[in-house]
Amino acid sequence: MSSDAVLESALKASGVTVTGLISTKTTHLIVGERTKDVEQSYKYKKAVEYAFSIVTEQDAWSSLGCQPPRKDELVVQFLCMDTSVLPAWRSATNF
Repeated sequence: MSSDAVLESALKASGVTVTGLISTKTTHLIVGERTKDVEQSYKYKKAVEYAFSIVTEQDAWSSLGCQPPRKDELVVQFLCMDTSVLPAWRSATNF
């Protein structure tokens, strides 16, 4: 499972709607790292145009209260925050 897929699963588990498309309903764009290639992408340009929040994968993991899985891990276990605080987290982060 790729790190993108693991992050997507963690976000969905926390109640976040995840899609590969960008629209006016989009609130956040998650990028691996901010590089020149990323900044030239269609999605990045649209996020800037529509003033969406642009966050890195590391920031997304941090906002979930998790550490990203190591690339060499065969079994991924999430050591995340207590799920009872998810509604407050979602309000605080606007996810």
